Amino acid sequence: MRKLLTISILILLAACSGKESESTDKKNILENLTFSVDTVLIDPGDELIDLRFGIIKSDISSDQKYLYHIQPSSSVFSVIDLDQLKLVSQQTLPKEGPDAVPNMPQTLKVLNEQEIFIHGFEVTGAYSIEGEKLRDLRISIDGYEDTDRISEYSISYSLTPSFKNQKLYSLPVNDSSKVTSFAVGSLVDLKGKVISLPEFEPLAKFSLIYKDGNSYSGANAGSIVLYVEDGRTIIHSYATNSLYIYLPETDSLAFKSYQFELTPNSKKIPASNEFSSMEEFRKVAKETSEDISFGKIFKDEKSNQYYRFGSIVKQKSSEDEKTKSDVYLFAFDKDLNLIGEKSLPTLSSQPYDAFFKDGKLWAYVNVEDELGFAVFTFDF
Repeated sequence: MRKLLTISILILLAACSGKESESTDKKNILENLTFSVDTVLIDPGDELIDLRFGIIKSDISSDQKYLYHIQPSSSVFSVIDLDQLKLVSQQTLPKEGPDAVPNMPQTLKVLNEQEIFIHGFEVTGAYSIEGEKLRDLRISIDGYEDTDRISEYSISYSLTPSFKNQKLYSLPVNDSSKVTSFAVGSLVDLKGKVISLPEFEPLAKFSLIYKDGNSYSGANAGSIVLYVEDGRTIIHSYATNSLYIYLPETDSLAFKSYQFELTPNSKKIPASNEFSSMEEFRKVAKETSEDISFGKIFKDEKSNQYYRFGSIVKQKSSEDEKTKSDVYLFAFDKDLNLIGEKSLPTLSSQPYDAFFKDGKLWAYVNVEDELGFAVFTFDF
């Protein structure tokens, strides 16, 4: 193990109380939070781990020992031992032939040490770790019900499986309205249905569009994402603290909102999202990006609790000044009830591509083009 940096922070943060909208006087578990951070490097041996896209297309094994990563443009597939902090295998998966993987994969999901799921716009399938295609899992809108609200090609957006429940989940959209829906399908027969997300329909306003003749620019600060577990799927957005919870056992969808005390509950919805002026487009895009932004939900299996970061961009005194943000941490119990919120003044940006391993938060960092992780040890 090569330890690049050890930062003993152990800072007592200011106390603050978290209160969920439907309950009162709940204890804030983050009130006396302290933490330390170690930054560790992965030993690639004689190989190279290409980090042009970070580790955005990766997944963790169920025992939290291995990180599986695919580099989207080259289809180089790497298996990394997080206990030994080293690359243990690497291969280039084929882009042609019967075992072809998609160009620019959108989703990588690990079933077990022998099987993975790789999804792209033209190719989707289950593959062995060695790269053999075991099953074609492309879905079509023809196999789904209640599709009148979505555009045909979007049925596979964000396609993510739950192998235990034999389900496929996706986030199809309507091209005209930009409204996102939730699709539930079967891994067995690739059939399913589309479910509306009415509370998230206003988020379509964050899909900003500039058009002038053949010129086109777009930006979206309100993207919706999936967090798929065996027992449920959490549907959430970068633009709001509210979320939907889908339970496959009861085929039910529930909406949950929160009343945060430290930050706004959502971004301010722009008055318009279509622009004929590039200047106005850039102005509104900047405003929405600098407003409150929430990160993805992630779970600590050890405590059976969920966490989420949030950040608000600080005003810069000059254009040359590096962009910094006020960062916040939010904690939720096993039922996604808010149980803590905390300002983290020692962080200048929220960690991305984070996951819990053995009760510690691992967050991806690029250290001079080498794969590293900032490992947070929390003391509550």
